[in-house]
Amino acid sequence: MVDPRARPGSAIRIWAGGLAVAAMLILVAVMIPTRGHLARDLAGSAGWWYVARASGLMAWWLLAVAVVSGLLMAARLISGSARIRIQSLHEFTGVLAVVFTALHLISVFATSSLRITLWQLLIPFSRSVNPVAQGCGVLSCYLLASVGLTSWARGALPWRWWRRLHLLTFPLFALVCAHMALAGTDIANPGLHWVSLVAGAVILFLTVLRLFTRRPAHRPGADAADAPGLGVPALHEPREHTRPSVAPPAAGSGMSML
Repeated sequence: MVDPRARPGSAIRIWAGGLAVAAMLILVAVMIPTRGHLARDLAGSAGWWYVARASGLMAWWLLAVAVVSGLLMAARLISGSARIRIQSLHEFTGVLAVVFTALHLISVFATSSLRITLWQLLIPFSRSVNPVAQGCGVLSCYLLASVGLTSWARGALPWRWWRRLHLLTFPLFALVCAHMALAGTDIANPGLHWVSLVAGAVILFLTVLRLFTRRPAHRPGADAADAPGLGVPALHEPREHTRPSVAPPAAGSGMSML
């Protein structure tokens, strides 16, 4: 029998996936000049250019949502069914960030006007034009792959090692922001400025709150109690209102990005 507590998480995944795809399509449509025609502008390399811009913005936004949702769990500001929803959102937006990053790389490579080679997609600071932006982008991809792969394999890794590797999410997000600021065509958009400001303020506030509410490491079971503090699935967290024989929700079997 399916645990009813898993249903809110499934609904969150459906909504997050649908909204992400819809938002990207809207971004592509908004980016196309009004004087042009949609079908003509989406054909060939020009279409890949719009997809590259939209997918890059979506990957950044989804990573920001993953970081914020992970910090919400870390600061222990939510509990109960709301925590299951936030955990599911955290895990699934992390997966979506990987997907949209892959789409961004493919579309950037397919845009002939950018003249980006496979070597430049793999080796940081190898592009003669704007090497810092290119280097930040390549390094962020490697960090994203590291966090994603270790999240999937966290059951086979020692908790302390997994936790240290998972903290790479913070330099990863910083590199993504630097890449967007240095190479982003849409960085001058006022709307993007406000979204960046709000996201940065929320992340800074939750990070500081997490540091001040962190439990002492010498307490018995401190490692297990701190597991959700980095966005680890709730199966590591002691439950106060459930019987010991009740199994934890299945939502903890997915990817955790923070």
